[in-house]
Amino acid sequence: MALDFAVGCIGGFAGILVGHPFDTVKVRLQSQDQKNIKYTGTWNCFSQIVKKESIFGLYKGMLSPLYGQIGINAIVFGIHGNVLRALGNQDIKGQFIAGSIAGGVQSFIASPMELVKIRFQMQGEGISSKIKDTKKDMRYFYKSPLDCLRKIYKYEGGFQGVFRGISLTLWREIPSFGVYFASYDYLCRQTNAVTENTVNIWKLLFCGGTAGIVCWIVTYPVDVIKTRQQMDGMGALKYKGVLDCTIKSVQEEGYSVLFRGLNATLLRAFPTNAATLATVTVTLKLLGHS
Repeated sequence: MALDFAVGCIGGFAGILVGHPFDTVKVRLQSQDQKNIKYTGTWNCFSQIVKKESIFGLYKGMLSPLYGQIGINAIVFGIHGNVLRALGNQDIKGQFIAGSIAGGVQSFIASPMELVKIRFQMQGEGISSKIKDTKKDMRYFYKSPLDCLRKIYKYEGGFQGVFRGISLTLWREIPSFGVYFASYDYLCRQTNAVTENTVNIWKLLFCGGTAGIVCWIVTYPVDVIKTRQQMDGMGALKYKGVLDCTIKSVQEEGYSVLFRGLNATLLRAFPTNAATLATVTVTLKLLGHS
């Protein structure tokens, strides 16, 4: 039981280090609107961030998911493993159920964590990293993840502000993690990535990366609306709620807005989830746990 929690932490740490720059690009692309286009595509966004904000601009907001990932991955892999054992069923159906339950529970940590991450990724957008006097530009509003949560709580309605986007996080995470674990298990079985005596690391990386891509494709439009709703509040409120955000986004920018930033997300999904799931699987195998 404790082992599931521990390896989840290790796998999540590996995934964050690999994938955070791509996540920053994804958030920037998702948040821009048709009236204020700053980036023409994934590579343009990536290069502009590096040029204007230095390479460290790609790692804005990383402390929040890095710290939070310890709890999130412990919950996800811990609950997933324990639910599987309780079901006594490790086929694709069991993997989906266990993953869905784990995704739902961890949403209550993931939602405020991603709220903080998004706020940090968006503040100071396009401002040179050489500018240090943050008081001259209120876009540099948050000093730390804790300061960000404190100000959101104070100025944006208490816990309602802190849990802005929780319903969308649940809508994203429950099916996403179900698909994630089910597809990973299916691919590992089909490729014989793990046998009783051997582990093929290249097959594991392929299976983990592919599972990450599949689960993002399934729920990506929900993530776009979640990002917009959680970013709302850094200035004047634009959206009244989830439905209003969805309708306005589609009316103003067309249905393609629901897939904005998908390229950056898939580029991030493969290496991040390859690193996470391969690390977890290899660690469990080394410790004699299947």
